[in-house]
Amino acid sequence: MPHIPYMVPPPPGESALVDAIRARRGGRLLNLDLMLLHSPPFASGWNTFLREVRQHLALDPVLRELAICHIALLNAAEYEYAQHAPEFLAVG
Repeated sequence: MPHIPYMVPPPPGESALVDAIRARRGGRLLNLDLMLLHSPPFASGWNTFLREVRQHLALDPVLRELAICHIALLNAAEYEYAQHAPEFLAVG
């Protein structure tokens, strides 16, 4: 159970921020997003930062996901690993 409760997100079209997060995530919200929404400025910054990391870095997606999974394992970050292991497998 998270230490921060999940927000109930507004329906599509009611929040530009939530719609932007959904767009980056392919139409869905993760539990992480539902916690970050307690602070709209933080959620907005996080969304912008991750969009840049995922879409504009000149780093091979295999290496990016490998690095994320490796750091998650080193830090016993089970949630992060569970989110990125399928991404790693998907990119190669």
